[in-house]
Amino acid sequence: MVRPAFPLTSPMGRGRIASKDAIRVREYVRSLDRPYALTPTLSPQEREQISRWPVQLNPSSSHFRKITKMPLAGKGMLLTSMDIDAADEVEFNRWYDREHLEERVAIEGFLEARRYVAEEAQPKYLSLYSTETFEVLDSPAYRTALANQTAWSQTNISRFKNMIRAVARITFSRGQGRGAALGIVRLRPTAGSEEKLRDALQEQLDPQKLDGIISMHVLESDPRLSKSLTEDASRPNPGGSDWFVLIDATDVRAVPPATALINDNVALKPLVISSGIYRLLWDLAKNEIPTV
Repeated sequence: MVRPAFPLTSPMGRGRIASKDAIRVREYVRSLDRPYALTPTLSPQEREQISRWPVQLNPSSSHFRKITKMPLAGKGMLLTSMDIDAADEVEFNRWYDREHLEERVAIEGFLEARRYVAEEAQPKYLSLYSTETFEVLDSPAYRTALANQTAWSQTNISRFKNMIRAVARITFSRGQGRGAALGIVRLRPTAGSEEKLRDALQEQLDPQKLDGIISMHVLESDPRLSKSLTEDASRPNPGGSDWFVLIDATDVRAVPPATALINDNVALKPLVISSGIYRLLWDLAKNEIPTV
């Protein structure tokens, strides 16, 4: 995201926002690309100053909204990943493709879903579900769906192995489009270091610097909601607060240089839990579901 330098001046260099006001305006601008942040309320004078910025820096301009738009739909994401015994794999894939993906995307507030299979990763299967807001993932509609699984769903879910389930906020998303390949890096932040980690990732993740990389995203899991469907929800879940970096690429060969930005970074490497590469199987958007 393009941000102006501070302290702020008017576009023509005339006038200067007072130091205290500059800090508030800076936090306002920073909050625009941080969905979890509280957006400060600006005074009429501060908003009037912003209105005189060049169009590239003006948060009220359509150009600014365009360059800060997140390529991922929505603000929430459900990530699920699992292994399945070879003997059950045919039925598992049939269930996912014929019932489960459409059933989930049809829930109020869900926007789209994508299915992946491992190229070089564990677990073998991965699914991503985008939602309009993070709150959708704790909504009555979604909780009702979880509590009323079909018999076919219950059978297949009971067969999941090594399941990962992250209910997350999309806190960073840069680039354009979705790729045929996906790199994923799982991180475990240390307590109190979250803001520093966000800033470090935003510095590292720029899809325009790498051939074959079209977009990059950061998911921050909610520990209260990130519970496995196949285990006792009351058990400790040390990975419930993990973050996931998603790297959309045009080809699996483009992913390793991108994941190396984290895996080989001296400061970030100690936080890495796992890293892998997946291939897209198919995706489904809500507007593709036939209306009854």
